[in-house]
Amino acid sequence: TVNFGANSGANPSTGFIAIRRVGAYASTAPADGTTYTAGEALGNGEVVYVGASATFNQSGLDPVTNYYYRIYSFAGSGESINYKD
Repeated sequence: TVNFGANSGANPSTGFIAIRRVGAYASTAPADGTTYTAGEALGNGEVVYVGASATFNQSGLDPVTNYYYRIYSFAGSGESINYKD
């Protein structure tokens, strides 16, 4: 299970995207105005979660492999989606 903190400030998020890479953090951020789905490649990483929850499960991972995650919050949808670090 992957857990992370959610933004609850003046501009709360409507969802989250998680990008996973083996051995190091993914270096490519999601692009505003572009929607992604789990399983899709994003730069040198893979989108593994898109949703509203601040918790998601990962299965089928190798216990001796280091996985690195970058989590971005977003607001909006479709062409108006805006990703935030």
